[in-house]
Amino acid sequence: MIRFFRALLASPRKPDPVPLKQLDIELARIDGALVEEKHFPRPQWKVIHAWVKQHVAEADLPIAWQEVSSGWVAALKRHLNGDYAVYHSPNFVLLTSRSRDAARSILRICEVAVQLLVNWLGPIAEKRGHGKHVILDFDSIENYYDYVSYFYREDSGVRASGGVFLRGGYHHIAMPPSKSMQDTLIHELTHNRLAHLPLPPWLNEGIAITMERKIGGKKHGQIDREQFRKHHDYWTKETIPKFWSGESFDDDDGEVVGLSYGLADIFTDLLVQEFPNFMEFVAEANHQDAGQSAAVKCFDITLNDLASTFLGPGEWASSPIPPKPME
Repeated sequence: MIRFFRALLASPRKPDPVPLKQLDIELARIDGALVEEKHFPRPQWKVIHAWVKQHVAEADLPIAWQEVSSGWVAALKRHLNGDYAVYHSPNFVLLTSRSRDAARSILRICEVAVQLLVNWLGPIAEKRGHGKHVILDFDSIENYYDYVSYFYREDSGVRASGGVFLRGGYHHIAMPPSKSMQDTLIHELTHNRLAHLPLPPWLNEGIAITMERKIGGKKHGQIDREQFRKHHDYWTKETIPKFWSGESFDDDDGEVVGLSYGLADIFTDLLVQEFPNFMEFVAEANHQDAGQSAAVKCFDITLNDLASTFLGPGEWASSPIPPKPME
């Protein structure tokens, strides 16, 4: 209590946010909130956060951020023109040019997916923060890559993808044109719901693939003799550290990327099948050591033990595991 009063006296008291009599938030009226960059109106989230903090009372934050996200998506709709429309569900805002029925089907899939995610993963998959999940469903590949290029370093280029979860500012999902988007949506939505956790990339991807099967109805992950051979030919003492660090998931060689996702799926499936306290491991795992200390604490095994189950005896995690740089 003494420390509390000392801290209170040491720093000037900030004025309480003034409740808005009527929430009518328009980004265009907030100076610097929307800026045209790389062919799109881009929200300046620091500016918007500061404005919301100053003008919106705590009790009004949920509706305030719903209005902010709706205004942002509406600005994108006006910019894209065409047949785009904005659709809402309890947890989502969807921008798409698909038919009304197709849009409603997408939103139903998403609502079911988040419920099943919480049912399986528990509190760690519950919604964090305010505002709805935003999904941008582009109808041209050019618009898709123009949009997502903003979130990549200029020297790194933009990797081909069937959809992406974007962490910058307000977490959201962007999708390119696709006839079938269910599995990708489930995959990226899983990343969205787990974004607050410092998960190792291999575990993050492994859980997302598992959820594709659980929700999308895919058959249990299986590998054939040829895939088994490829894994055993490629993974060595020299190549496995890039898997643990996450670098192999961004490799320029598509074959390496595919093997990385496959190995993440295999390892995650092994842990789910063998250990009923898998969720405890997910809550504890950290990318800084690729989940090593969590594996020891929760399962009494090392990552080397896990890898040896599939790859056979070897030095699969004997050297320090390099951390993946945080984005």
